[in-house]
Amino acid sequence: MNWRAARVEDAPIALPLIYATMGAFADFLFGVGSSALARRSLEVLFRHPRNRLSHAFTQLLDIEEETAGLYLAYPGALLPRLDLHTAAVMFPLLGWRKSLAFISRAFAFSGVREAHPGEYYIQALAVTPSRQGMGLGKAILEHAAQTARALRLSALSLLVSLDNLPAQNLYLNSGFEIAREMRFSRLERDTGIPGFWRMVKRL
Repeated sequence: MNWRAARVEDAPIALPLIYATMGAFADFLFGVGSSALARRSLEVLFRHPRNRLSHAFTQLLDIEEETAGLYLAYPGALLPRLDLHTAAVMFPLLGWRKSLAFISRAFAFSGVREAHPGEYYIQALAVTPSRQGMGLGKAILEHAAQTARALRLSALSLLVSLDNLPAQNLYLNSGFEIAREMRFSRLERDTGIPGFWRMVKRL
């Protein structure tokens, strides 16, 4: 196994994995209801150096010279600043009409604290379909924990959908605890996603 920092040119490999972790949520927020626009938005964000979904925060796991998985994470203290940078990238991409829709949808999550200072927040974690069932999810989480310790952070944190039982089991079996349950009526109405657990693992 070989870990490496993602580069802009890794977009064709990384983006399908990142999109797979977000799915209908990406369509709802970054695509304002459009899957095609969501994928385009994620591509632009990944290529940009400073935002929540940037390649700059992405680590790739290669096995036998092929990408087997990834995670995208950053210190929780950066989240407010990254939100501003993310919006700054999205607005020119969407245009003013869709930007208003983006703001309206993002407002549904206002007041939600996904991560706290001192935490290493995992925005996305994915294993390629052909490598699933090999224990790579736990290997990715362990690498994230090592990175967090190197940054002198005291916890890992993440959100997981209430209907994603395999991911929930991975995190629970890896030492994460449920810190909070969050439900959003508009998100459930528009996407069927019932909400999220915020989960934390102390290091």
